[in-house]
Parts: sequence; C-alpha cells; structure tokens
Amino acid sequence: MGRPSNVLRRTAVTATLAAVLAGAGVVALAEPAAAAVTVSGDVVCNQGTGPVVGVWIQAAGGSGWASGTSVFSKSGVTPPWTVHVGCGGSPSNWQYAVYGVKSISATFANWGCYPFGPPFQAPGCYTPAS
Repeated sequence: MGRPSNVLRRTAVTATLAAVLAGAGVVALAEPAAAAVTVSGDVVCNQGTGPVVGVWIQAAGGSGWASGTSVFSKSGVTPPWTVHVGCGGSPSNWQYAVYGVKSISATFANWGCYPFGPPFQAPGCYTPAS
C-alpha cells in the first residue's frame, strides 16, 4: 500500500484543525454564569392609584414574589431584573398592574410607578438606576 494522496492528507489536516478551532471557540465563547444576588428597593404608586399591594421581580433567573411591598427584597435573583407592581386593590386582585420599563443590574433601586404614564412618557415603573 502506498502513501496517502495529498488530497487525503489535506482533508485530514483540515478536519483536525477544524475540530481544534471549534473546541477553542466553544471555550472562548462560553461566559461564566452570573451569580445570584439579593435585590431590594422601594416602590411608590403615583397618580392616586392606591398603595403598593404586590411586587413581582422579573429577572434573568430567580423571578418571583418579593417579600414586602413598598420596601421589598428578593434573594436568589440573577440580574438583570425589573419589577411588576400592583397599585391599589388587593394582593390577589391588583387594581393596576404596572411594569418596569427597563431591566437593571444594580442590586438596589428606587422605583416610581405611573399607571397612566408620567408626563411625556409611557405608563410604567421608572428608576434612576437604569
């Protein structure tokens, strides 16, 4: 049996190189998992819509009900995160559901919620942390 042809050798080298590069690319593109943190803050319902009756934390990981209402916290959250807030009504039947307009990475934020929208902006919960 003779030596492999140049075509076969090139094919083998190309396949080996592709496998090495693909393996290196996977390692280079992998990002470390974000650590879960405790997020907290305070929230106010504006425009006469009543008190805060519930706070849901919507996050990249660990979404769920926050403990507390006007002053809240939730552990096990992977940022970024935002709030969904109940203004008026009861904890099980919100009069107004107002959602954060942006997600943030900070672990603490003050939120102001506007069911009808602040001047020149859409309805939602806003924070200077965003």
